[in-house]
Amino acid sequence: MKKTLILLALLTFCFTSYGEIYIIVDKNTKEIFSVSEKNDTLIPEGKELIVKQGSFETYPFPEHPANLKFISGKFIVNTEKINKEYQEKVKKEKKDKEEKLITERMRKIARDQLVQEGLIE
Repeated sequence: MKKTLILLALLTFCFTSYGEIYIIVDKNTKEIFSVSEKNDTLIPEGKELIVKQGSFETYPFPEHPANLKFISGKFIVNTEKINKEYQEKVKKEKKDKEEKLITERMRKIARDQLVQEGLIE
């Protein structure tokens, strides 16, 4: 019984350590499109599938996989993409703030006009 349990534990350890991860990357830019431990994804046109031995624990990602490139067998942070997304976020926040100020100003002008015409107090 002990030998069976030891064998079962050993087999479990061996099978989990020989897993595979499936990485779909853009053929030109090498940006990661998808990472999975299952080979169940259709590969879009212009992308390629790379199979690496291991699991997610084997490859600790410094960033979300969508913000990485896979070059020469290594995961590299795509700083250009992160910077671009950050700049877009800052631009959107600035535009939202401007829209809010415009809306507030328009409401104040409309309210003042209605008060002047005596329609509201």
